[in-house]
Amino acid sequence: MKTLIITSALFLFTLFSLRAADLDSVIVQFGNGARMVIHAKDKKALEAIRKYDLNQIFRDTQTRFSTMFAKDTTIILNEQLGQKYLRDTLLVITKDAGRVEIRMKEPNQQSSYSQKSGTSAGTDVQFKNGGIYVKDGQDRVYVGTQGVHVEDSKDEVHIGSGNPLDSADNDNRKSKKSYKQYFGGESRKGFNLCFGLNAFTNDRTTANYRTTDYDLRTLGSRFVSLGWVRSANVTKGKNSRLAVDFGIDFSWYNFMFEGNNVAKMNEAAQRVEFPVFQRDNTPVDLSKSKLTASFVNFSIMPVVYFSNSAVSYIGVGAYGGYRLDSYTKTKEASGGSKDHASAGFYLNNFRYGASFEVGLRKFPDFFVNYDLNQVFRTNSGPQVNAISFGIRL
Repeated sequence: MKTLIITSALFLFTLFSLRAADLDSVIVQFGNGARMVIHAKDKKALEAIRKYDLNQIFRDTQTRFSTMFAKDTTIILNEQLGQKYLRDTLLVITKDAGRVEIRMKEPNQQSSYSQKSGTSAGTDVQFKNGGIYVKDGQDRVYVGTQGVHVEDSKDEVHIGSGNPLDSADNDNRKSKKSYKQYFGGESRKGFNLCFGLNAFTNDRTTANYRTTDYDLRTLGSRFVSLGWVRSANVTKGKNSRLAVDFGIDFSWYNFMFEGNNVAKMNEAAQRVEFPVFQRDNTPVDLSKSKLTASFVNFSIMPVVYFSNSAVSYIGVGAYGGYRLDSYTKTKEASGGSKDHASAGFYLNNFRYGASFEVGLRKFPDFFVNYDLNQVFRTNSGPQVNAISFGIRL
């Protein structure tokens, strides 16, 4: 068998080397005086030889030599139609005790494979995505330009880029061991939209401030974030993997105040105040009063992804951001008159904190962000921290 393989390799090398020449014959010289002569009327005929199973030709030749004893013997394999030695290999998948064997069945071996239907004992064999795709019940195998991918009812093996099995399988079967597929993809990577609520926390008694002046409406104080995340794998096990995710996002804090208070700057005292809104020195009832601050943020989060669990991933990380803009917006309850004012309001220009996320299968992810620094500058506003929580889509 080894001799046949070496002979075939040498022949193919010689054949490819002579493709560019306009020859009508090829002579391959071997050791011990053996040689092989191939006659072809033109290059097109020579090129057609590549379609034939040379190993089978050599086996037949060796069989005939063993029955002849003449010193000079010439054997002619007259195959006018060329059907006997055409390559007709079949990918065979054998499963035994959790082991998957992939091999090529030779054309002279018996097989229940039907070339017409493309099936073998219930096995679907197709040529897709630049390779061979085989499906047997719940088991799927792909071997081709995108690597080797094997999935059965319990395990997965992927060697190569992407996962061509899902695109090749028309019924889009979801593997028991596949990573969570939900709104944004199999992980946090890619585009992300976060939507939730804000609150003040860690409130401390601050001179010149009453907590009732800056109390927030729970449902009116909303948090919105638009961002992009890239993920880098660190290590991967059978049922989980560890990755480090890096992200950039733009976020908006909306602090909606209870009552008729509004945020204003007292430049003389160098601090923010929360007086009752007035028009022409007359208090006015408000249907809306909020302070909005927008930030650009950078984040890093180590994440553990799970492949067979109700929880798809858990991550704990950190973030830091810079304030881009801040403004107040009020709307009068009677008449709907609106006011808008842009200023710094003595907010801290930088924010940094810790974040926690958990992914649930077939459900949006849940996140919590906690600012470790205070919302307002020291001695220029109430001593409060911000916390945001909600869902990631």
